[in-house]
Amino acid sequence: MGRWWKPLLIAGLISLFNAIPAAAGIVEDRKTCDGAGPAEPQIAACTRLIASGRFKGRDLAVTYNNRAYAYQTQKEFGRSIADYDTAIRMMPTMEDLWFGRGRAYAA
Repeated sequence: MGRWWKPLLIAGLISLFNAIPAAAGIVEDRKTCDGAGPAEPQIAACTRLIASGRFKGRDLAVTYNNRAYAYQTQKEFGRSIADYDTAIRMMPTMEDLWFGRGRAYAA
């Protein structure tokens, strides 16, 4: 074996160690976004998850749903409805999204 593998191994390890904090941040944001707590941290966490581009389909729709609900608790009904609309376009068969949007309209 030549000496080429050592720099490659070091570069791989550096990439791995750089990815660990990002993954930890995603896990914490997922807990905050999915949890029941103050609306502002929940909105911020959900927004970071949406912006990360790591989620698709049902997972992304649930993230929009969680943020929509947090907006609704803050009486920001326009933002809430916009998030419900986005989630419904992604997953029109998720009944909770339709009910949530209806609650936001009724409020």
